[in-house]
Amino acid sequence: MHLKGQLKLEAEGVPVAIFAPHDFAGLFSTIQRLGGLTGREEAAASLNRTRAGGVNVVETATRLAPFSLEALLQADPDVYVI
Repeated sequence: MHLKGQLKLEAEGVPVAIFAPHDFAGLFSTIQRLGGLTGREEAAASLNRTRAGGVNVVETATRLAPFSLEALLQADPDVYVI
């Protein structure tokens, strides 16, 4: 949503919250913040607990990294999330 649209909604009394998580920590923070905004704090906390300690098998500091199908098969992850 661009700023003009946000301002129009706010002028009409519509609550606006914008989130742009860029990593898993940001995603979990967003879930918790949404829970607080909607009065569903415990549901958000519960959802955050189901992450089950997952670990990214792609070890790189860059946001986008080439990772071939062969590398994926060699890593042998329990789950593959796109």
